Amino acid sequence: MVSTREKVNNLHPLLRWLLYILLLILVLLIILQLFLSFFADDYAANRIKEQVRSSSDTYSIDFDDLDLNIFNGSASISNLRITADTTAFSDSSASPGMMFSGTIGKVDIAGISILSTAWGDELKASSITITGPEITAVRNPHTVQPDSGRGFVSVDSTIYASLPPRYSVLEVDEFSIRDGQARLLTSSDTTSSLHRLDLQLQNIRIDSASAKSGRFFPTDDLSLQAQDFRIKLADSLNIIAFQNLSVSSENQNFSLDSLEVIPRYGKLQFAWRHGTRIDRIDLTIPKIKAEQIDFAQLIDSAKFHAGYIEINKARLEDYMNRGVPGGPPDIKTLPFVRFKNMQQPIKIDSLKIHDSYISYSEYHSKAPRAGIVTFEKLNGTFHDISNYPEDKAKGLTTTLDVRSQVMGTGPLEVHFEFPMDTQNAFHKIKGKLGSMPMMDFNSMSRYVAKVYINKGLLNSLEFEMTLNRDKSNGTVIMNYKNLKFSVVDIQSQKQDGLKENIITFLGNNLLIKKNNTPETGMQAGKISFERDKTKSIFNYWWKSLLSGIKDSAKK
Repeated sequence: MVSTREKVNNLHPLLRWLLYILLLILVLLIILQLFLSFFADDYAANRIKEQVRSSSDTYSIDFDDLDLNIFNGSASISNLRITADTTAFSDSSASPGMMFSGTIGKVDIAGISILSTAWGDELKASSITITGPEITAVRNPHTVQPDSGRGFVSVDSTIYASLPPRYSVLEVDEFSIRDGQARLLTSSDTTSSLHRLDLQLQNIRIDSASAKSGRFFPTDDLSLQAQDFRIKLADSLNIIAFQNLSVSSENQNFSLDSLEVIPRYGKLQFAWRHGTRIDRIDLTIPKIKAEQIDFAQLIDSAKFHAGYIEINKARLEDYMNRGVPGGPPDIKTLPFVRFKNMQQPIKIDSLKIHDSYISYSEYHSKAPRAGIVTFEKLNGTFHDISNYPEDKAKGLTTTLDVRSQVMGTGPLEVHFEFPMDTQNAFHKIKGKLGSMPMMDFNSMSRYVAKVYINKGLLNSLEFEMTLNRDKSNGTVIMNYKNLKFSVVDIQSQKQDGLKENIITFLGNNLLIKKNNTPETGMQAGKISFERDKTKSIFNYWWKSLLSGIKDSAKK
Protein backbone atom coordinates (compact mmCIF):
# COMPACT_ATOMS: atom_id res chain seq x y z
CA MET A 1 0.00 0.00 0.00
CA VAL A 2 1.32 3.40 -0.96
CA SER A 3 1.91 5.62 2.07
CA THR A 4 0.58 9.16 2.34
CA ARG A 5 4.12 10.52 2.17
CA GLU A 6 4.71 8.60 -1.10
CA LYS A 7 1.43 9.99 -2.52
CA VAL A 8 2.55 13.49 -1.74
CA ASN A 9 6.02 12.90 -3.23
CA ASN A 10 4.42 11.60 -6.45
CA LEU A 11 2.43 14.84 -6.91
CA HIS A 12 3.45 17.43 -9.46
CA PRO A 13 6.05 19.72 -7.80
CA LEU A 14 3.77 22.78 -8.20
CA LEU A 15 0.83 21.05 -6.52
CA ARG A 16 3.13 19.66 -3.84
CA TRP A 17 4.44 23.14 -2.96
CA LEU A 18 0.90 24.57 -3.00
CA LEU A 19 -0.16 21.93 -0.50
CA TYR A 20 2.82 22.72 1.72
CA ILE A 21 1.92 26.43 1.64
CA LEU A 22 -1.71 25.75 2.58
CA LEU A 23 -0.61 23.50 5.46
CA LEU A 24 1.83 26.14 6.63
CA ILE A 25 -0.91 28.79 6.56
CA LEU A 26 -3.21 26.47 8.55
CA VAL A 27 -0.49 25.85 11.15
CA LEU A 28 0.16 29.59 11.40
CA LEU A 29 -3.57 30.26 11.84
CA ILE A 30 -3.74 27.66 14.60
CA ILE A 31 -0.73 29.21 16.32
CA LEU A 32 -2.28 32.67 15.86
CA GLN A 33 -5.60 31.54 17.31
CA LEU A 34 -3.79 29.98 20.31
CA PHE A 35 -1.89 33.23 20.76
CA LEU A 36 -5.16 35.19 20.59
CA SER A 37 -6.83 32.88 23.08
CA PHE A 38 -4.00 33.19 25.63
CA PHE A 39 -2.73 36.73 25.09
CA ALA A 40 -4.56 38.81 22.50
CA ASP A 41 -8.01 38.54 24.12
CA ASP A 42 -6.71 40.30 27.23
CA TYR A 43 -4.80 42.80 25.12
CA ALA A 44 -7.86 43.62 23.00
CA ALA A 45 -10.07 43.86 26.10
CA ASN A 46 -7.73 46.35 27.72
CA ARG A 47 -7.50 48.34 24.49
CA ILE A 48 -11.31 48.57 24.22
CA LYS A 49 -11.65 49.77 27.82
CA GLU A 50 -8.85 52.27 27.38
CA GLN A 51 -10.32 53.54 24.11
CA VAL A 52 -13.66 54.28 25.81
CA ARG A 53 -11.91 56.02 28.71
CA SER A 54 -9.76 58.15 26.42
CA SER A 55 -12.63 59.13 24.13
CA SER A 56 -15.11 60.08 26.89
CA ASP A 57 -14.78 61.95 30.16
CA THR A 58 -18.18 60.73 31.33
CA TYR A 59 -18.36 57.03 30.39
CA SER A 60 -16.35 53.96 31.31
CA ILE A 61 -16.91 50.27 30.59
CA ASP A 62 -15.82 47.02 32.13
CA PHE A 63 -16.53 43.38 31.34
CA ASP A 64 -15.54 39.94 32.55
CA ASP A 65 -14.38 38.26 29.36
CA LEU A 66 -13.62 38.92 25.70
CA ASP A 67 -13.38 35.93 23.37
CA LEU A 68 -12.06 36.31 19.79
CA ASN A 69 -12.08 33.59 17.14
CA ILE A 70 -10.47 34.38 13.79
CA PHE A 71 -11.45 31.05 12.21
CA ASN A 72 -15.16 31.76 12.19
CA GLY A 73 -14.86 35.54 12.51
CA SER A 74 -16.63 35.82 15.86
CA ALA A 75 -16.29 37.75 19.08
CA SER A 76 -18.18 37.80 22.36
CA ILE A 77 -18.16 39.96 25.46
CA SER A 78 -19.64 38.76 28.77
CA ASN A 79 -21.12 40.84 31.60
CA LEU A 80 -20.54 44.25 30.07
CA ARG A 81 -20.97 47.14 32.54
CA ILE A 82 -21.48 50.74 31.44
CA THR A 83 -20.93 53.49 34.00
CA ALA A 84 -21.83 57.17 33.54
CA ASP A 85 -20.45 60.04 35.59
CA THR A 86 -23.56 62.18 36.17
CA THR A 87 -21.47 64.98 37.68
CA ALA A 88 -21.18 66.06 34.05
CA PHE A 89 -24.75 67.33 34.31
CA SER A 90 -24.87 71.09 34.60
CA ASP A 91 -26.93 73.98 33.35
CA SER A 92 -24.41 74.81 30.62
CA SER A 93 -25.18 74.36 26.94
CA ALA A 94 -22.40 71.76 26.64
CA SER A 95 -24.02 69.51 29.25
CA PRO A 96 -25.61 66.31 27.91
CA GLY A 97 -29.38 66.12 28.08
CA MET A 98 -29.30 62.45 29.04
CA MET A 99 -26.78 59.82 30.14
CA PHE A 100 -26.90 56.02 30.10
CA SER A 101 -25.65 53.28 32.41
CA GLY A 102 -26.39 49.63 33.02
CA THR A 103 -25.34 46.09 32.23
CA ILE A 104 -25.45 43.73 29.26
CA GLY A 105 -25.31 39.99 29.91
CA LYS A 106 -23.60 39.14 26.63
CA VAL A 107 -22.71 40.62 23.25
CA ASP A 108 -22.12 38.10 20.44
CA ILE A 109 -20.81 39.03 17.00
CA ALA A 110 -20.59 36.29 14.38
CA GLY A 111 -19.60 35.96 10.76
CA ILE A 112 -17.18 38.89 10.66
CA SER A 113 -15.61 39.24 7.21
CA ILE A 114 -11.90 39.15 8.10
CA LEU A 115 -10.64 40.20 4.66
CA SER A 116 -12.95 43.20 4.19
CA THR A 117 -12.39 44.26 7.79
CA ALA A 118 -8.61 43.98 7.69
CA TRP A 119 -7.87 45.24 4.17
CA GLY A 120 -11.09 46.64 2.77
CA ASP A 121 -13.35 49.59 3.58
CA GLU A 122 -16.38 47.54 4.69
CA LEU A 123 -17.45 46.26 8.10
CA LYS A 124 -19.53 43.11 7.67
CA ALA A 125 -21.05 40.64 10.13
CA SER A 126 -23.66 37.95 9.78
CA SER A 127 -25.17 38.62 13.23
CA ILE A 128 -24.95 40.81 16.32
CA THR A 129 -26.86 39.60 19.38
CA ILE A 130 -27.26 41.56 22.60
CA THR A 131 -28.63 39.42 25.44
CA GLY A 132 -30.08 40.67 28.73
CA PRO A 133 -29.40 44.41 28.56
CA GLU A 134 -30.63 46.40 31.57
CA ILE A 135 -30.18 50.07 30.71
CA THR A 136 -31.01 53.13 32.78
CA ALA A 137 -31.28 56.55 31.15
CA VAL A 138 -30.88 59.51 33.50
CA ARG A 139 -32.33 62.84 32.39
CA ASN A 140 -30.36 66.00 33.11
CA PRO A 141 -32.18 67.78 35.99
CA HIS A 142 -31.14 71.15 34.53
CA THR A 143 -32.77 72.80 31.54
CA VAL A 144 -30.28 72.45 28.70
CA GLN A 145 -30.61 74.25 25.39
CA PRO A 146 -30.30 71.79 22.50
CA ASP A 147 -27.27 72.12 20.27
CA SER A 148 -28.54 72.16 16.70
CA GLY A 149 -25.10 71.23 15.43
CA ARG A 150 -25.14 67.86 17.18
CA GLY A 151 -28.85 67.04 16.94
CA PHE A 152 -30.07 63.57 16.02
CA VAL A 153 -31.12 63.24 12.38
CA SER A 154 -31.55 59.50 11.79
CA VAL A 155 -30.17 56.18 12.98
CA ASP A 156 -28.29 55.77 9.69
CA SER A 157 -26.56 59.13 9.81
CA THR A 158 -25.70 58.74 13.50
CA ILE A 159 -24.11 55.29 13.01
CA TYR A 160 -22.38 56.33 9.78
CA ALA A 161 -20.82 59.34 11.52
CA SER A 162 -19.53 56.99 14.26
CA LEU A 163 -17.72 54.60 11.90
CA PRO A 164 -13.90 54.77 11.82
CA PRO A 165 -12.79 56.94 8.85
CA ARG A 166 -11.39 54.00 6.87
CA TYR A 167 -14.81 52.27 6.65
CA SER A 168 -17.52 53.46 4.29
CA VAL A 169 -20.02 50.60 4.68
CA LEU A 170 -21.56 48.70 7.58
CA GLU A 171 -23.51 45.51 6.80
CA VAL A 172 -25.21 43.26 9.35
CA ASP A 173 -27.45 40.41 8.23
CA GLU A 174 -29.23 40.16 11.58
CA PHE A 175 -29.23 42.36 14.70
CA SER A 176 -31.06 41.12 17.82
CA ILE A 177 -31.84 42.31 21.33
CA ARG A 178 -33.11 39.59 23.65
CA ASP A 179 -34.82 40.06 27.00
CA GLY A 180 -33.98 43.76 27.28
CA GLN A 181 -35.06 46.04 30.11
CA ALA A 182 -34.93 49.82 30.35
CA ARG A 183 -36.02 52.71 32.54
CA LEU A 184 -35.82 56.49 32.48
CA LEU A 185 -34.98 58.44 35.63
CA THR A 186 -35.87 62.08 36.14
CA SER A 187 -34.69 63.56 39.45
CA SER A 188 -34.44 60.03 40.91
CA ASP A 189 -38.03 59.26 39.88
CA THR A 190 -38.69 56.44 37.41
CA THR A 191 -40.72 58.21 34.73
CA SER A 192 -40.82 55.32 32.26
CA SER A 193 -39.95 51.64 32.25
CA LEU A 194 -39.94 48.65 29.90
CA HIS A 195 -39.63 45.21 31.43
CA ARG A 196 -38.98 43.09 28.35
CA LEU A 197 -37.87 43.89 24.82
CA ASP A 198 -37.14 41.43 22.03
CA LEU A 199 -36.09 43.09 18.78
CA GLN A 200 -34.85 41.59 15.53
CA LEU A 201 -33.62 43.58 12.52
CA GLN A 202 -32.65 41.97 9.22
CA ASN A 203 -30.55 43.12 6.23
CA ILE A 204 -28.98 46.26 7.64
CA ARG A 205 -26.77 48.25 5.27
CA ILE A 206 -25.50 51.70 6.19
CA ASP A 207 -23.41 53.79 3.80
CA SER A 208 -23.13 57.39 2.67
CA ALA A 209 -26.25 57.08 0.50
CA SER A 210 -28.43 55.74 3.33
CA ALA A 211 -27.05 58.36 5.72
CA LYS A 212 -28.25 61.08 3.35
CA SER A 213 -31.50 59.39 2.36
CA GLY A 214 -33.60 60.82 5.19
CA ARG A 215 -34.91 57.45 6.32
CA PHE A 216 -35.03 57.36 10.11
CA PHE A 217 -34.31 53.63 10.62
CA PRO A 218 -31.69 51.35 9.00
CA THR A 219 -34.09 48.64 7.78
CA ASP A 220 -37.77 47.95 7.16
CA ASP A 221 -37.31 44.23 7.87
CA LEU A 222 -38.05 43.97 11.59
CA SER A 223 -39.98 42.24 14.32
CA LEU A 224 -40.49 43.47 17.87
CA GLN A 225 -42.00 42.22 21.11
CA ALA A 226 -42.30 44.55 24.10
CA GLN A 227 -43.94 43.96 27.48
CA ASP A 228 -44.95 45.95 30.54
CA PHE A 229 -44.32 49.51 29.38
CA ARG A 230 -45.18 52.53 31.57
CA ILE A 231 -44.47 56.23 31.14
CA LYS A 232 -45.46 59.23 33.22
CA LEU A 233 -46.56 62.02 30.92
CA ALA A 234 -44.98 65.46 31.09
CA ASP A 235 -48.12 66.91 32.70
CA SER A 236 -47.33 64.64 35.72
CA LEU A 237 -51.05 63.84 35.96
CA ASN A 238 -51.29 60.73 33.79
CA ILE A 239 -49.53 57.47 33.02
CA ILE A 240 -49.64 55.60 29.71
CA ALA A 241 -49.11 51.86 29.92
CA PHE A 242 -49.49 48.68 27.91
CA GLN A 243 -48.84 45.00 28.60
CA ASN A 244 -47.79 43.64 25.21
CA LEU A 245 -46.75 45.12 21.87
CA SER A 246 -46.04 42.94 18.85
CA VAL A 247 -44.78 44.32 15.52
CA SER A 248 -44.00 42.31 12.37
CA SER A 249 -42.95 43.85 9.06
CA GLU A 250 -43.22 40.43 7.41
CA ASN A 251 -46.90 40.19 8.34
CA GLN A 252 -47.43 43.95 7.93
CA ASN A 253 -49.18 44.25 11.28
CA PHE A 254 -48.95 45.19 14.92
CA SER A 255 -51.07 44.38 17.97
CA LEU A 256 -51.25 46.12 21.32
CA ASP A 257 -52.76 44.63 24.47
CA SER A 258 -54.13 46.48 27.50
CA LEU A 259 -53.39 50.05 26.48
CA GLU A 260 -54.28 52.42 29.32
CA VAL A 261 -54.30 56.13 30.10
CA ILE A 262 -54.22 56.08 33.91
CA PRO A 263 -54.91 59.25 35.94
CA ARG A 264 -52.53 59.45 38.90
CA TYR A 265 -55.12 61.16 41.12
CA GLY A 266 -58.76 60.63 42.01
CA LYS A 267 -61.68 62.32 40.28
CA LEU A 268 -61.95 65.24 42.70
CA GLN A 269 -58.22 65.67 43.38
CA PHE A 270 -57.18 65.56 39.72
CA ALA A 271 -58.20 69.10 38.75
CA TRP A 272 -56.94 70.51 42.06
CA ARG A 273 -53.51 69.04 41.27
CA HIS A 274 -53.62 70.75 37.89
CA GLY A 275 -54.69 74.05 39.43
CA THR A 276 -57.61 74.73 37.10
CA ARG A 277 -60.53 72.94 35.46
CA ILE A 278 -59.38 70.08 33.28
CA ASP A 279 -60.87 66.89 31.87
CA ARG A 280 -59.76 63.75 33.64
CA ILE A 281 -59.52 61.01 31.00
CA ASP A 282 -59.51 57.38 32.09
CA LEU A 283 -59.04 55.11 29.06
CA THR A 284 -58.67 51.35 28.73
CA ILE A 285 -58.38 49.44 25.44
CA PRO A 286 -57.90 45.68 25.91
CA LYS A 287 -56.89 45.08 22.28
CA ILE A 288 -55.77 47.11 19.27
CA LYS A 289 -54.89 45.38 16.01
CA ALA A 290 -53.53 47.02 12.85
CA GLU A 291 -53.17 45.34 9.45
CA GLN A 292 -51.69 46.21 6.04
CA ILE A 293 -49.04 48.57 7.38
CA ASP A 294 -46.63 50.01 4.82
CA PHE A 295 -43.38 49.58 6.76
CA ALA A 296 -41.17 50.53 3.80
CA GLN A 297 -42.87 53.93 3.53
CA LEU A 298 -42.77 54.36 7.32
CA ILE A 299 -39.00 53.78 7.43
CA ASP A 300 -38.15 55.80 4.33
CA SER A 301 -40.35 58.87 4.91
CA ALA A 302 -41.83 58.50 8.44
CA LYS A 303 -45.34 58.37 6.95
CA PHE A 304 -47.59 55.85 8.72
CA HIS A 305 -50.22 54.12 6.57
CA ALA A 306 -52.42 51.27 7.76
CA GLY A 307 -55.19 49.69 5.76
CA TYR A 308 -57.22 48.61 8.77
CA ILE A 309 -57.24 49.09 12.55
CA GLU A 310 -59.59 47.36 14.98
CA ILE A 311 -60.31 48.39 18.58
CA ASN A 312 -62.25 46.09 20.89
CA LYS A 313 -64.06 46.82 24.16
CA ALA A 314 -62.58 50.27 24.71
CA ARG A 315 -63.73 52.18 27.79
CA LEU A 316 -63.32 55.97 27.97
CA GLU A 317 -64.48 58.00 30.98
CA ASP A 318 -64.27 61.81 30.76
CA TYR A 319 -64.73 63.56 34.13
CA MET A 320 -64.92 67.36 34.49
CA ASN A 321 -64.66 68.86 37.99
CA ARG A 322 -66.43 72.24 37.81
CA GLY A 323 -65.76 72.84 41.49
CA VAL A 324 -62.19 74.05 40.94
CA PRO A 325 -62.10 77.86 40.87
CA GLY A 326 -59.59 80.26 39.36
CA GLY A 327 -56.46 79.56 37.43
CA PRO A 328 -55.65 80.46 33.82
CA PRO A 329 -58.03 78.99 31.25
CA ASP A 330 -56.84 75.78 29.59
CA ILE A 331 -57.91 76.29 25.97
CA LYS A 332 -58.52 72.98 24.21
CA THR A 333 -58.01 72.36 20.53
CA LEU A 334 -60.66 70.01 19.17
CA PRO A 335 -59.17 66.50 18.76
CA PHE A 336 -59.65 66.19 14.99
CA VAL A 337 -58.00 69.61 14.49
CA ARG A 338 -55.09 68.51 16.67
CA PHE A 339 -54.78 65.40 14.49
CA LYS A 340 -55.04 67.47 11.29
CA ASN A 341 -52.15 69.71 12.43
CA MET A 342 -49.85 66.93 13.67
CA GLN A 343 -46.33 66.88 12.24
CA GLN A 344 -46.41 63.08 12.06
CA PRO A 345 -48.21 62.03 8.83
CA ILE A 346 -50.82 59.32 9.58
CA LYS A 347 -53.27 57.62 7.25
CA ILE A 348 -55.75 54.87 8.14
CA ASP A 349 -58.15 53.64 5.49
CA SER A 350 -60.65 52.30 8.02
CA LEU A 351 -60.82 52.01 11.80
CA LYS A 352 -63.47 49.91 13.53
CA ILE A 353 -64.55 50.15 17.16
CA HIS A 354 -66.42 47.21 18.69
CA ASP A 355 -68.55 46.91 21.85
CA SER A 356 -67.12 49.97 23.60
CA TYR A 357 -68.21 52.49 26.23
CA ILE A 358 -67.95 56.28 26.59
CA SER A 359 -69.15 58.43 29.46
CA TYR A 360 -69.06 62.16 30.14
CA SER A 361 -69.39 63.32 33.75
CA GLU A 362 -69.62 66.86 35.12
CA TYR A 363 -69.32 67.71 38.78
CA HIS A 364 -70.54 70.92 40.47
CA SER A 365 -69.17 71.61 43.93
CA LYS A 366 -72.55 71.77 45.69
CA ALA A 367 -73.96 68.64 44.08
CA PRO A 368 -73.76 65.32 45.96
CA ARG A 369 -72.32 63.63 42.89
CA ALA A 370 -71.42 64.22 39.26
CA GLY A 371 -73.97 64.17 36.49
CA ILE A 372 -73.25 61.57 33.83
CA VAL A 373 -74.35 60.66 30.32
CA THR A 374 -73.26 57.30 28.92
CA PHE A 375 -72.97 55.71 25.49
CA GLU A 376 -72.92 51.94 25.86
CA LYS A 377 -72.50 49.01 23.47
CA LEU A 378 -70.85 51.44 21.09
CA ASN A 379 -69.84 50.26 17.61
CA GLY A 380 -68.38 52.62 15.05
CA THR A 381 -66.41 52.82 11.82
CA PHE A 382 -64.07 55.59 10.68
CA HIS A 383 -63.31 55.93 6.98
CA ASP A 384 -60.49 57.92 5.35
CA ILE A 385 -58.53 59.07 8.37
CA SER A 386 -55.60 61.09 7.04
CA ASN A 387 -53.54 64.19 7.75
CA TYR A 388 -51.30 63.66 4.70
CA PRO A 389 -50.72 67.10 3.13
CA GLU A 390 -51.88 65.86 -0.28
CA ASP A 391 -55.12 64.49 1.19
CA LYS A 392 -55.84 67.73 3.05
CA ALA A 393 -55.14 69.71 -0.11
CA LYS A 394 -57.71 67.77 -2.14
CA GLY A 395 -60.40 68.20 0.54
CA LEU A 396 -60.53 64.72 2.05
CA THR A 397 -63.36 64.26 4.59
CA THR A 398 -63.02 61.78 7.43
CA THR A 399 -66.33 60.13 8.35
CA LEU A 400 -67.52 58.24 11.40
CA ASP A 401 -70.69 56.19 11.72
CA VAL A 402 -71.64 55.15 15.25
CA ARG A 403 -74.33 53.04 16.87
CA SER A 404 -74.75 52.92 20.64
CA GLN A 405 -77.27 52.91 23.48
CA VAL A 406 -77.68 56.19 25.36
CA MET A 407 -77.88 55.53 29.10
CA GLY A 408 -77.97 51.87 28.16
CA THR A 409 -81.54 52.08 26.80
CA GLY A 410 -81.93 54.55 23.90
CA PRO A 411 -80.76 53.31 20.46
CA LEU A 412 -78.61 56.03 18.88
CA GLU A 413 -77.26 56.31 15.33
CA VAL A 414 -74.92 59.19 14.47
CA HIS A 415 -72.99 60.20 11.34
CA PHE A 416 -69.99 62.57 11.67
CA GLU A 417 -68.09 64.42 8.93
CA PHE A 418 -64.68 66.02 9.58
CA PRO A 419 -63.34 67.93 6.53
CA MET A 420 -59.54 67.85 6.68
CA ASP A 421 -59.17 71.13 4.76
CA THR A 422 -61.12 73.12 7.35
CA GLN A 423 -59.58 76.31 8.69
CA ASN A 424 -62.02 76.87 11.57
CA ALA A 425 -62.68 73.33 12.93
CA PHE A 426 -65.87 73.01 10.86
CA HIS A 427 -67.62 69.64 11.11
CA LYS A 428 -71.11 68.14 10.77
CA ILE A 429 -73.14 65.77 12.92
CA LYS A 430 -76.44 64.10 12.05
CA GLY A 431 -78.22 61.56 14.22
CA LYS A 432 -81.34 59.84 15.46
CA LEU A 433 -82.22 58.63 18.95
CA GLY A 434 -84.95 56.01 19.34
CA SER A 435 -87.57 55.47 22.03
CA MET A 436 -86.52 55.59 25.69
CA PRO A 437 -87.87 56.74 29.08
CA MET A 438 -87.01 60.41 29.60
CA MET A 439 -86.32 59.68 33.29
CA ASP A 440 -83.08 58.00 32.18
CA PHE A 441 -81.59 61.47 31.66
CA ASN A 442 -81.92 62.24 35.37
CA SER A 443 -78.41 60.90 35.96
CA MET A 444 -77.18 64.06 34.19
CA SER A 445 -79.98 66.65 34.44
CA ARG A 446 -80.62 66.58 38.21
CA TYR A 447 -76.95 67.13 39.14
CA VAL A 448 -76.06 69.64 36.40
CA ALA A 449 -79.27 71.40 35.30
CA LYS A 450 -81.20 71.00 38.61
CA VAL A 451 -84.05 69.34 36.70
CA TYR A 452 -85.56 66.03 37.84
CA ILE A 453 -87.78 64.34 35.24
CA ASN A 454 -90.74 62.69 36.99
CA LYS A 455 -92.18 61.04 33.89
CA GLY A 456 -92.18 61.19 30.12
CA LEU A 457 -91.56 59.01 27.07
CA LEU A 458 -89.24 59.99 24.25
CA ASN A 459 -90.59 58.52 21.02
CA SER A 460 -87.74 59.77 18.85
CA LEU A 461 -85.20 62.57 18.51
CA GLU A 462 -83.60 63.62 15.23
CA PHE A 463 -80.94 66.27 14.91
CA GLU A 464 -78.56 67.91 12.47
CA MET A 465 -75.87 70.42 13.40
CA THR A 466 -72.82 72.16 12.03
CA LEU A 467 -70.06 73.20 14.40
CA ASN A 468 -66.81 75.14 14.29
CA ARG A 469 -64.23 76.23 16.83
CA ASP A 470 -66.58 78.86 18.29
CA LYS A 471 -70.25 77.85 18.05
CA SER A 472 -72.80 75.37 16.78
CA ASN A 473 -76.04 75.69 14.83
CA GLY A 474 -78.67 73.20 13.77
CA THR A 475 -82.09 71.70 14.38
CA VAL A 476 -83.66 69.19 16.74
CA ILE A 477 -87.01 67.45 16.22
CA MET A 478 -88.00 65.80 19.50
CA ASN A 479 -91.13 63.65 19.64
CA TYR A 480 -92.19 63.02 23.26
CA LYS A 481 -95.28 62.82 25.47
CA ASN A 482 -96.40 63.10 29.11
CA LEU A 483 -93.41 65.13 30.26
CA LYS A 484 -93.45 66.23 33.89
CA PHE A 485 -90.46 67.48 35.83
CA SER A 486 -89.39 69.13 39.07
CA VAL A 487 -86.77 71.80 39.68
CA VAL A 488 -84.63 70.71 42.61
CA ASP A 489 -82.00 72.23 44.85
CA ILE A 490 -78.65 71.04 43.49
CA GLN A 491 -77.32 70.28 46.97
CA SER A 492 -80.30 68.57 48.65
CA GLN A 493 -81.73 67.22 45.36
CA LYS A 494 -85.23 68.04 46.68
CA GLN A 495 -88.03 70.32 45.55
CA ASP A 496 -88.38 71.88 48.99
CA GLY A 497 -87.82 75.63 48.49
CA LEU A 498 -90.18 78.38 47.43
CA LYS A 499 -88.02 79.17 44.43
CA GLU A 500 -87.95 75.57 43.24
CA ASN A 501 -91.74 75.21 43.73
CA ILE A 502 -92.51 78.35 41.72
CA ILE A 503 -90.18 77.42 38.84
CA THR A 504 -91.55 73.87 38.79
CA PHE A 505 -95.15 75.12 38.59
CA LEU A 506 -94.38 77.67 35.87
CA GLY A 507 -92.31 75.20 33.91
CA ASN A 508 -94.88 72.39 33.85
CA ASN A 509 -97.88 74.66 33.21
CA LEU A 510 -96.69 77.69 31.25
CA LEU A 511 -93.17 77.26 29.87
CA ILE A 512 -92.62 73.65 28.78
CA LYS A 513 -94.83 71.58 26.49
CA LYS A 514 -96.14 68.41 28.09
CA ASN A 515 -96.46 66.72 24.68
CA ASN A 516 -94.58 67.38 21.46
CA THR A 517 -96.08 64.96 18.93
CA PRO A 518 -97.54 65.29 15.44
CA GLU A 519 -101.00 65.11 16.99
CA THR A 520 -100.32 68.03 19.36
CA GLY A 521 -98.48 70.22 16.88
CA MET A 522 -94.85 69.14 17.06
CA GLN A 523 -92.26 71.90 16.81
CA ALA A 524 -88.58 71.81 15.96
CA GLY A 525 -85.89 73.21 18.23
CA LYS A 526 -83.01 75.44 17.25
CA ILE A 527 -79.47 74.43 18.14
CA SER A 528 -77.35 77.43 19.09
CA PHE A 529 -74.47 77.11 21.53
CA GLU A 530 -71.31 79.13 22.19
CA ARG A 531 -68.49 76.71 22.80
CA ASP A 532 -66.68 76.72 26.13
CA LYS A 533 -63.13 76.27 24.84
CA THR A 534 -61.90 75.01 28.22
CA LYS A 535 -64.08 71.90 28.02
CA SER A 536 -63.87 68.68 26.03
CA ILE A 537 -65.44 67.95 22.68
CA PHE A 538 -67.99 65.69 24.43
CA ASN A 539 -69.19 68.70 26.44
CA TYR A 540 -69.43 70.75 23.22
CA TRP A 541 -71.51 68.14 21.43
CA TRP A 542 -73.74 67.42 24.41
CA LYS A 543 -74.44 71.08 25.28
CA SER A 544 -75.12 71.88 21.61
CA LEU A 545 -77.70 69.11 21.42
CA LEU A 546 -79.17 70.16 24.78
CA SER A 547 -79.72 73.70 23.52
CA GLY A 548 -81.92 72.33 20.73
CA ILE A 549 -83.77 70.00 23.11
CA LYS A 550 -84.64 72.91 25.40
CA ASP A 551 -85.84 75.03 22.47
CA SER A 552 -87.93 72.16 21.09
CA ALA A 553 -89.73 71.74 24.43
CA LYS A 554 -90.59 75.42 24.93
CA LYS A 555 -94.23 76.54 24.62
